[in-house]
Parts: sequence; C-alpha cells; structure tokens
Amino acid sequence: MKKRLQTLGRALALFCGGAAGLLGLLAVKAALAILLCGALLLGLLHGCLYDHGLPHSRREVLAYLQTLCPGEDVSAARKHYEAPDPDHTAPLRVWDCWFDDMPEMVFQVTSGWYAPSAIPIPAGYELSDNLNASLWAYYAPRYQGPLDTWDDDLEMTFSDMEEVRRAAKQLEDFCAWYGAQPHTRYFPAVACGFTGGPLPLGSMEDRAWIRCTTAEGLADPGEVYRNIVGRCGYMLAYYYAFYNLPCPGYTPEEQEAFAEKTWLWYENRRTHYPYAVVLRNDSPENAALYPDLPRTEKSETTRLGEGLPIYLDFRSWQIRFQGIGMHYGKLSYGGLYQLLSRLGRDPEGTPEHFTAESVFGQRRYEFSYDFQDEAGWYYLLDGQACYLDEKLPALRVNARLIEDLTGLWFQYS
Repeated sequence: MKKRLQTLGRALALFCGGAAGLLGLLAVKAALAILLCGALLLGLLHGCLYDHGLPHSRREVLAYLQTLCPGEDVSAARKHYEAPDPDHTAPLRVWDCWFDDMPEMVFQVTSGWYAPSAIPIPAGYELSDNLNASLWAYYAPRYQGPLDTWDDDLEMTFSDMEEVRRAAKQLEDFCAWYGAQPHTRYFPAVACGFTGGPLPLGSMEDRAWIRCTTAEGLADPGEVYRNIVGRCGYMLAYYYAFYNLPCPGYTPEEQEAFAEKTWLWYENRRTHYPYAVVLRNDSPENAALYPDLPRTEKSETTRLGEGLPIYLDFRSWQIRFQGIGMHYGKLSYGGLYQLLSRLGRDPEGTPEHFTAESVFGQRRYEFSYDFQDEAGWYYLLDGQACYLDEKLPALRVNARLIEDLTGLWFQYS
C-alpha cells in the first residue's frame, strides 16, 4: 500500500507540473481535483472488491487457532511454507500447528486466495484448516473394537433389521470411544444403503446419511444408534409394506402399524394421494356396489358414462384405505390385492399372486410378482398378457384397470 501511495504521489506531481506549464493555475486545480477523486474511487473499489488483500500473518493464525480451539493450548510453527494452489496462481501459505499436550498430531492452517463468482462478495485471502480430518486420521486406526459392518468410508449396506442393529451397535461403540479421545469435536456423517429385496426399488428411498455431529459437538452415541435404526427401519418397512410382503425383522402387527402411520389417504391435491373417489356413474348397478360408503353433496356438471358421477365422502374412504401403500400415485400388485379385499371384492390367492373379476364379472384378471420377462412386467387379462409401462409391478391408482376391478374412479393428478 505504501508503494502505491508513493507512485500515486509522483504521478500527481508530474501531472501538475505539466499542466501548470500548459494551462495555468486553474487547470492545475482542476487536474488535482480529478486525481484526488480518482484516488478516492480507487480506495473505495479496493475496499469493495477485496476482503483481505494480503496473505495472513502468524499473529492472525494464532488468533484463528484461539477461535478454532477455545480454551485449549495450541501452537503454530514460527515459519510458514508455501504450497501450490490448484485453483489460483498465488501460492498457499501454510503453518504446521499442534496441541501442546499432543505435539505428534500435526495439522495445518492455510492462508489461500479465494475469488467467489458471486458479486458483490469480496475476494481476498481466507484461513482454513484440516483439524478435523487430521484428528480422524490420527485416531481412527487406533480403534480396537469391531467395525466390520462398515467400510473405510463409513458406509454400510443392509437387507434386514438384524444387519441394521448390528451395524448401529458397532458405530455407537465407536462414537463413544472416539468422543472420549482428547480434542475430538467432529465425527463424519455415515451412509446406510438398502440393497433392496426381491422386487425393484424403483424411486423408493434406498440411502440415508446419518449425521454424527451437531452444532454443539459430537452427537450422543445412543442418539446415533437410534437414528440409524430409525432411518434404515423406515426404508425397509416402506419397501415391504408397499409391496404388501412380509418384512424381515418386523412382526405382521408392527408392519401393519407402520403402514397405517405412513399412508394416510385423504383428499388433498398437493399430496401423492387421490383427491376424490367417485362411482363412475349413477346407474342402479353401480350405485348398489358400495352402499356403506356415504356420498357427498358435491355436484358435477360433466356427464361421465351413463350419468352424473357419485362422489364418495372422503372421510369414509380415507378410513377404509388407510395403510394401503401408494408410492407417487402407484399401487403395487400387493397393494391392489389389499384394496380389493377392503372393498369386499374377494380376490382369490395371495398378495404375491391372485386373480380378480371385473366389477360385473365380464373380465378376469390375474396378477403375480412372477409375471416378468425380457419385455417387462405384465398381468393377464382373460389369459392374455398385458404389459405395463412401469419398471416395477405396480399400477397407477387412476388406471382404467383399477376402475374396472372396483367400479371406483380415483381422481389423481
């Protein structure tokens, strides 16, 4: 900055001398005013564009360490060294640092240039550190307990709850040990991956990240255990309840309770549930299908089929269908089996393989989780294969096929 001021002063003197010889005193005053405004503008621009225009000093690094490790005795090397910056031409300025009671665990604080793309955020030098990574690299290899369910990147995979609980217990013990070591304050997030079951996952959740550090520091190991079991258990139960298959690690009662909490059918356009269920028309045979489901007073001016559609009261069908798994407007074959059973349509077989008659016995459908070949998933209609557009054995709830089997039209968007 001092050199810049000296250069600016020399330029000012030369300019004023030349101007005095040519234009006189008035021109000198005008030139001086212009240069002073330019210098002021330059200073303002420098203040706007640069946050910390020079690399940091050791004194600033020591102040940074006190903020990073409040109340702890930590030191920095007297001399820094430079390292190439892969993102900028200016080199990095690096200090080796350590805790006074653990000098063998060395970490680095770095002063490096940053130039954000977003304006008006100023560019400049900033301090960063690798303390958490260095502590992790120092302590993790020293752990003596079992951790075989997790890989080196702290990721695990599971297919049932026994695997989940084993992995969660191992990580709980590891977190407790790690948190007891000196100076630890951070534990990386861990990943849990559901490998799926006998049927496609589709777009269902199959991966969860579990945070092991909170704003206050390391999370409670017991809370980490509960989060892993809870998140993984949800993925597992959701998948099997959607397909209406027995879930490993859950009793039938537990799976039913999970489904009833998860799939709350109700009238709402902004959810993934039908927002109206109607009898397709008011013909006598249609109207007699479900006399126990109350109708609403809602009117409809558009004629559909033989007459005006009869809207069913959503509070009654919401209770009737609660717990039937629907994923983004799709029912699995097992979900369709459950829907037909609750409507008293008496499908023959099991959720995995069953047959059902159309509303008035005109057509016979057959569904099976085994109905798949190189062309995709299919069902049988009067013995003929009908292929699905979906990549899993599931049907859209507003499909004509479901209307043919139930006599109900599920309005859905």
